[in-house]
Amino acid sequence: MEDVKLMKGIVGDVCKIKAAGGISDFDTALKFIDAGAGRIGASAAINILDNYKQYLSNNHKK
Repeated sequence: MEDVKLMKGIVGDVCKIKAAGGISDFDTALKFIDAGAGRIGASAAINILDNYKQYLSNNHKK
């Protein structure tokens, strides 16, 4: 994650940074996005999307 922050600090918005490796859930993906990643590479995409759907349903209840 520190590498993503470093790269974002150097390239800014000139290009998107792809984070990959060890990203197996939505919380981890979100941390990388917050660190500056514009893209996520993950073999666990279905799990991440399932986590995201759960996140949305928990945070949008009225």
